[in-house]
Amino acid sequence: MGKDTVCINEPTQYINGDPKSKTIFENNNTCITKPNRIWDVVPNINFTQTPALNVVTKNDLNITFSDTGHYRIKLKVFGDCNDKDTFKDIVVVQKVIARAKFVSPPCIPASGFVDVPISNLSTKRPSALGYVWTITPSLGTSFL
Repeated sequence: MGKDTVCINEPTQYINGDPKSKTIFENNNTCITKPNRIWDVVPNINFTQTPALNVVTKNDLNITFSDTGHYRIKLKVFGDCNDKDTFKDIVVVQKVIARAKFVSPPCIPASGFVDVPISNLSTKRPSALGYVWTITPSLGTSFL
């Protein structure tokens, strides 16, 4: 259906991705019309979305959350052939801005090798996010 974890103020789309209902509605020659959808989000606060909730539509859900929390996105799909209810639980988190503190040594030894301690100063690190460290230029460097 869509992501399990999203960031505040990050537009996200949820679609009818349930394999069973896709087979029932989209790959069945006896189904004449595209299935209808009814979207709902619980709790119904701190987001903007299209299309409107709890009304019949043929569109996917586009949503942007304005606060952190746990939400349940519900989808009812129905048409000529069958109907199906499904849901997805998601977590909305603060967008993490990575910050680091580098401690530069007073001088570089003749060998040219020096350890540079790095401290992670980022806050509100949700477990779903990670960091990728790079050094440019990378020639002659390594990470421990």
